[in-house]
Amino acid sequence: CGAVRSGAYPRIVYGEPQQICHGDQPIAVVGAGISGLTAAAALKSMGCSVVVLEARNRKGGRVHKIGSDDEVDNRFIGVDTGAQWLYDSIPQPIQDFCNSFGLLTTRPLGHDWSHVSAGSSPVPSFLRSKGDADFEDWANNAQSESCHSRTSVKSALKDLSGTVYDDDRQAMMKHILLRKLVDEGATAGNLSCHTLASPPRFNPATNRIVVGGYTSVIDKLAEGLDIQFNKEITQVYHGAAGVTLSFASGSPQNYAAAIFTVPLGVLKANTVKFLPSLTLSKLRAIHEGARRSVFLAFNNSFWSPQFIGFEVYGDTAEGAGQLIYVTNPSILHNDPRASSAHVLCITGLDPE
Repeated sequence: CGAVRSGAYPRIVYGEPQQICHGDQPIAVVGAGISGLTAAAALKSMGCSVVVLEARNRKGGRVHKIGSDDEVDNRFIGVDTGAQWLYDSIPQPIQDFCNSFGLLTTRPLGHDWSHVSAGSSPVPSFLRSKGDADFEDWANNAQSESCHSRTSVKSALKDLSGTVYDDDRQAMMKHILLRKLVDEGATAGNLSCHTLASPPRFNPATNRIVVGGYTSVIDKLAEGLDIQFNKEITQVYHGAAGVTLSFASGSPQNYAAAIFTVPLGVLKANTVKFLPSLTLSKLRAIHEGARRSVFLAFNNSFWSPQFIGFEVYGDTAEGAGQLIYVTNPSILHNDPRASSAHVLCITGLDPE
C-alpha cells in the first residue's frame, strides 16, 4: 500500500462493513486497474453496492498486453507493457491470488540477467550475493534502531558510511537500494524506511511470471463487477453527504463515497478538479516521483534467446544515484505472438 510505503500510515486499518456500506447509493471506484478492481472486489465481498468507473475503453490500466486492436506497430503485439514479474518475496499476494483461482505461474524461459556498473565490467556474482546479505543485515539494524514511520530512507542512509562494510560492498548495497527506489518509483527522500523491512531480490532464477501474462489476473479480478467504460471524470465534489462526480460527457452522478485508484500521472496533470481542494499532504504526495518505461522495437534481435535483461547503475559523478533496467519482455510469458517480437524495455525513475 502506498500509504505504508510513504510512511503516512504504519499499518492499514479496515473499517467494518456497516461503516463503509451505507445508504442506497453505490460506492464509486475510479480506475479499473489492478488496484481499483481489487478494491471493488473487496467491497463487493463485504456486501457493498459498488461500481467501477474507467476513463478508457478497456480494463487493466497499466497492466496491458498489446493486442491487434491497439493502434501501435505490429512488432509490439503480444508484449506486456505493464506488470510482468511475481517477485520472490514474503508476502506475495499476487502469487496467493493465482493459487486460489487456478492461474498458472512459471519460471521465465531465460536465465541471462546481469548487473553492470556504468563504465566498467559486470559486477561479480559473489559481490552481488554479499550485497544482498549485507543489505538485509543493515536494513534489519536500521529497522530496529532508527526507523520510524516518518523516517526516510535518505535519513537511514546516513549511518551506512560508518559501518564495517568496505567500499565495494557499500557500493553494492547502495545499488540494491537504487533498485528498490526504481521498483517503488520514489526517491530516497520521500520513501519511508519501513520499506527496508523487505529488501528487493530481483532474481530471475526464483521469481515467477503469470502464464499468458498479467492480464489473466485482471480478467479474474473483474469477474462479476459492474465496470463502466469511457467515464472520464472532470470534477469531484465531496462532503458529509457523499460524493458527486462530473464527467466529460453525461450528467453528474451521486455516490456514497469514492475511491480513486488512478495513476499518479493522471493526478499530476490536474485534469480532475477536487472541491474542496485536497489537503496539502495529499497534494505533496501526488507530486512525488514515478518511474517510466520505454519500449523499443527492432527488426531483428541482437541478443541471446536466453537473455532476460540487465541493470545498470551509475558510478560516475554524472550518473551517481541512477539506475535503469533493460529487459526482454517477449520472454516473460508464453504468448506465441510475443516470442517472435524483437522488443526491449528500458525502465528508470521519471526525471520529473
